[in-house]
Amino acid sequence: RLDHCSVMPNYAKRRYQSGHADGFQVSNCRGKIEVESCKFEGLMDDPINVHGTSVLIDKIQTGNRLVCSFQHRSSKGFEWAREGDELGFIKRDSMATVATGKVRSFTKLDTDQFILDLDTEIPAGVETGDALENLTWTPDFTVRNTWFGSCRARSLLVSTPGEVLIENNDFISSGAAIVIAGDAGNWYESGAVKDVFIRGNRFHPHCLTNKHGSGEGVISIAPVIPEIDPAKPFHRNISVIENVFDVFDYSVLYALSVDGLTFSHNIIKHNTYYQPWLGRRAMLTVEACKNVEIKGNLIADDVLGKNIEIINTAPGEVKTGSGQGIIIEDA
Repeated sequence: RLDHCSVMPNYAKRRYQSGHADGFQVSNCRGKIEVESCKFEGLMDDPINVHGTSVLIDKIQTGNRLVCSFQHRSSKGFEWAREGDELGFIKRDSMATVATGKVRSFTKLDTDQFILDLDTEIPAGVETGDALENLTWTPDFTVRNTWFGSCRARSLLVSTPGEVLIENNDFISSGAAIVIAGDAGNWYESGAVKDVFIRGNRFHPHCLTNKHGSGEGVISIAPVIPEIDPAKPFHRNISVIENVFDVFDYSVLYALSVDGLTFSHNIIKHNTYYQPWLGRRAMLTVEACKNVEIKGNLIADDVLGKNIEIINTAPGEVKTGSGQGIIIEDA
């Protein structure tokens, strides 16, 4: 629990940077992470990043033994699993979880490699080159009443299948305010979300003044999926409700590969602090998604776009309420 913590530059000493990278990197934890009434500013990367670590399957030695390896230099050498932990088997191209299993034992070989013995046979279809995630070591995450001031990157990165509540915060980050990602090919930060509420927050005019790291919208849901299958979305159940967006550019929300996306009862205002620059010409972009509902939003007359761009998504999957003045465009 972080309660009234501050990660801020000491302006009295003419300092304008509080940290070289992230404020808090919450990696491979479980239980509950709570952030209440904190302040972040002047970081060169994200104030908070919550995620797991995907590992690569190097060898299948027997019917229930795998040799695996850490892939990113920032996440190596730790005790990745314990007896009884539940695993997810991930196809690297589609990022689909095709099966689960349980750990019987974990044996570290060196900082790069380890052996996993499972309590059952390795599921059919799992191959070398696929990835694993530890589904036991995934936390719930709550952040509320917190100030995310000017930082070079985003404010929040969230990749955990636990319950996530982002409530009553102020976002002034120069990149996307919130990024929900997940990959098994670069940073190897695992965690397809299943239950996210983004509610009652204020997204200030300076959000999205740079595109650092998945900055496709003020809120950017952007998992890295080499081969996207609209029938098998990666993330699930994301609700963006009762927030205030004060934006100068078009893109408020970009959503890729989500099953169950709600964007409702938000207020969207337009400001002229900066000129539009991102290149997207849609207020909301929905790509390879299912079960999308957009309703009850109050959108100012001068907001740019006032449109929904649908990419690789069946039109019937997107439902819009009346009285919003939004048009739907199929890319």
